[in-house]
This record gives sequence, structure tokens and C-alpha cells, in this order.
Amino acid sequence: MDRSQDLDLIQLHTGTTRMWGMERPNVFEDPPPTAVLEAIAELSAAEASPRPPAPSPPPTPPPWTHSCRITLTDEEAAVHCVANPDLPNLPPTLTAWTGRELLLSLMRPASPPPSSTDSHVGSGTSDTANHAAFSGVDLRLRVPPEEALRAAEKELQQSSTWTAKPFPDMGITFRGVPHLRIVDSVIRSQRGRVHMQPLAPLLQCEGCPYLTVENVTVKGIEGPEVYIFEDSPWVNDPDFPTFGPIHASGLIGVEVSDFSCTDIAFSQGWSCLHLQYNDLAVDEGDDGDGVDAVAPGLQQLYDTAAGEGFLNIHDSAFISTETSWGGAYGASALYSEKLYGDYDFNTGVAPTPVHRYGGYGSVLVSRLAAGAAARADAYKAPLVREATGSLQIRVYDSLFKDNYGNFGGVLAVLGSSRDYVEFSRCQISGSIARDGAVLYVNGSLSGLALRNMQIVQSIANDRGGVAFVSGSVDRFIVTASNAFNNTASAGGMLYAPYIDKVSISDSVVTENVATLYGGVIAAEGLGDVSVARSVISGNRALNGSGAVLYATNGFDSMNLGNDTAISGNTARDAGGV
Repeated sequence: MDRSQDLDLIQLHTGTTRMWGMERPNVFEDPPPTAVLEAIAELSAAEASPRPPAPSPPPTPPPWTHSCRITLTDEEAAVHCVANPDLPNLPPTLTAWTGRELLLSLMRPASPPPSSTDSHVGSGTSDTANHAAFSGVDLRLRVPPEEALRAAEKELQQSSTWTAKPFPDMGITFRGVPHLRIVDSVIRSQRGRVHMQPLAPLLQCEGCPYLTVENVTVKGIEGPEVYIFEDSPWVNDPDFPTFGPIHASGLIGVEVSDFSCTDIAFSQGWSCLHLQYNDLAVDEGDDGDGVDAVAPGLQQLYDTAAGEGFLNIHDSAFISTETSWGGAYGASALYSEKLYGDYDFNTGVAPTPVHRYGGYGSVLVSRLAAGAAARADAYKAPLVREATGSLQIRVYDSLFKDNYGNFGGVLAVLGSSRDYVEFSRCQISGSIARDGAVLYVNGSLSGLALRNMQIVQSIANDRGGVAFVSGSVDRFIVTASNAFNNTASAGGMLYAPYIDKVSISDSVVTENVATLYGGVIAAEGLGDVSVARSVISGNRALNGSGAVLYATNGFDSMNLGNDTAISGNTARDAGGV
């Protein structure tokens, strides 16, 4: 059946609420009722309805050119790299730029590297009596960008915490590697020796078209604590700027598997991965950084345009990650604005506007303009606001728990014009952000799909209890998923200005809450809405319209299958369905 309905415009909430230290509201603390979860099994036997098309298989990167095993812990530092023996004419060693403290640690005698079942990792390790802590790399001292150095020097002069001691740099940077594979690696701290770096990320690859991260652990890394002083003109400004743990630029494709990022605190910009893609094809020539291009016969494998770019994250865990402030490489956005001081009628001096800048969540995806700036120095390169190409982003078979970011607690995508984002077979709980508790997209999407998902108790302080998209969404697909007790001011599950098609099938969408409007979806305009073999119940709009759907300008059509159960959805104003 077709339904169309014009809904009243509800004023969008623009008040500022402190997110740092925000307490979770006591709403629907109990798990989903067993009867509700069992209802989907009964509905599956009902009349058949068209199902959304199956996703296309994720793309795969070309062969890796160099593989590295890296250990950065309080007790040990080691870097072992090897060129792919199956590819011709590769340089046998990589140039690695390391921080001063890491360089000193690597030059000291160390214990033998752990054995690995991968014959391509560490095969070039020295077997001398000293068991060198590095192999397959030419070590050089890492020099940070001038802007970072100046900021750090200023903080050194002003901060008593770091007075009279040099900046410790335990990080490492690679440059211009056609396809870098980081495998069987650990970045971990228990005593604080390995921490967020003030000069550059702990692990970085600049101008690297392809990146594989496989069986890597990042755990217990912290930045400087951020405190709130309401009487301070800087309000929540961090005392000491730092970088998130891992950063890569000049990307075309990224494969992340068996990756664990846990117990990350006071990070700035991002808490686990910042992946900066090139917006157009890249010239992979030698940049004079010690890494030559691959053999001409293989070059075409690494020249793929970024319009065919991809990110695959699977079989991974992101638990207890926290980003407290904006960071470098464009990882910063205006979070709130506050007037500091009172108007002085004697002098005519008005209150000073103070801006609070926020960062993103566990994984940040951004774009860089093609060219030398994007390839060599992403620190200063401007981000692309609307990408020419598109990315295929797939996250599957992974766990996300208690991820905090100002924008997008789990994943943030910047500069999208036609990207496709899909989450499948993941469990997500306890994510918190201002906009987009799980996903934040600055731009538009060709598609957003949630397949076989469990998303519960995520909170957006403003819009998008699960996802926020600043532009349009061509198609929003939810299939075989459970979305329970997610909360936002607008759009308990999704907020986007315009959504062309909504398809919900074989799913349970219950007890999601909008404190204003749109208990499940809030938009300015909706196209076609289809719901089949699903349970939609207990969703609420506490102070506005649209217990399930809210559309300022209405929607084109709605098709509710007879095999769908819709009940108990409430709104203070019109639109209880």
C-alpha cells in the first residue's frame, strides 16, 4: 500500500551539550525482549517480498611489495622488513624515518625476533650474536613538519609537565612504498613509555598507494589528558597537541584484517586509523626516498585510479577507544562555539567567541588532492571537500564496543560524493558522538547498507543515533539486522537531508529514541520506503513528530508488507507510525 504524509517542521536542536564525561541516559536499560527477537523467525515464513540485492565482492589489492613486522612496546622495539621475493627488481631495503628514542632503542642489542609462520616476514633478520633489532631497513632520523615542531616547542615553553626534557619520539615513518604490508605487529603500552606522539604518528606511511594491516595490535596508548575549565578562555583546549596512533596518505586501497585497537584514551583527531586517499590517479615515480617504483611490467597494478578506491576492515576489534579533541592532517571540525566574558558597556568590548574543535572516532577516512602535496606531505595538504572519485568501504565480521568520538564514534568519512559504505555481520554497542554515533559522513553516499548487524545502545548527542550523513543517500538498506535502543536528538537511527530509497527487511528495529523528532529516521525529504518481514516497535519521538519516520517535506511512497509487525511507536506530536 502507498502512503504519503506531510509532517510538521520541528525546529532542529542547536544547543550545545558537553560530551566529555557525558553520562548515558537511563533509557531502556534492559535487553530486547525475547518475544521481539523471536518474532523475526516467525516473519521469515510469511509471504515472500523482494530482498535488496546482494553486495558485490570486495576488491582486493595488488601484491604487496614490502612486508614489515614492527614492535613498539615499553620493553622492546623492533623493525623487520623484507621485499616480496615473488616480485622482480624491488629494492631489498626500505628507508625508515624514526624518532630519536626509537632510533636509539633499535641500535641497542636486542633479543631475537619472535618466530613467524610467514616465511616472507623477517626472513632477512640478522642471525648474528647480537640479534639486531632491525633488518631490511635503512634507518634515518625523523624530522617532523615545521608546523608541528613549532607547536611542540611552544608547548614545551608553556607546559611544566614537559619542561627541561626533550620530546620523546618512538614513532616510525615510511614513504613511497607501492604496497606496504604491516603484519604480526604490536604497538602497546602499560607504563606510558609508548604514548601519543607530539611530533608525528607512532606508525605512518606517506605516499603509499596500497596498505595492508594484518594481525596488528594497538593497545593502551594514551595522549595528554584534557580537562574542562569553564572559566578558561580556551575551555577544553588540550594542554599538549599529539597525533593519533596510525596514519597513511596517498592511498588507493586498504585491507585491514585481524586488527585490534583497544584501550585508547585522550587521542586527538582519531583514535586508531587515519586513512587519507588520493582523489585522482597518482604518479608512482621515485621520490628520492629510497624506494623505487616497481618493475614496468607490474606498474599497472599500482596505478589504479582512486576513483576505484576501497577500504576493507574485517575480523577486527575496536574496544574502548576515545578521541577527545581535534588533530592534525585535517582531523578537526568545529564542535561548539561559546561566548567568553560579558559585554562591557563602558568600553564597548563584546564577548569573545571561543571555538571548541572536535575530532573523529576509531577510523577516519579523508581525501587529499592529487599531486606532490598529497603524496609527500599530508600534514599541510588541504582536504578535498567533494571527491571526484568514490570509495567502496566495507566493514564486516568485526566488533565495536564503547567507541567515542566527537563526530562518528566508529567511522568517519570526509569529502564523500558517491562513496558506498557497508557494515555486515558486526556487533556495535555503546558508541557515542555528537553527530553519527557509529558513522559520520561529510558528503553524500551512493548507498549505506547494514546487513546482519547488531547495533545497540549508541548515542548521538545531536543527530544520527547510528549514522549521520550531511548530504544525500541514494539508498539506505537494512537487512537481517537488529537496531535496539539507539538515541539521538533527531534520527534515532539515521539522519540525512534527503534519502531516495529506504529498504528494511528481515530486521528488528525497536525502542530507538529521538529526543526531538524521527525515532528511527529523520530527513528533510524521503523517496520510496519499503518494509518487509520486520518488527518495528517501541520507537519514540519524545518532543516532536515521527515516531518512526520524520520528513519535513514528506515522502513519495511507503510499502509495508503484510509480513511486517508495527506497534507501540509513539510521538508527542503527529506521526506515530
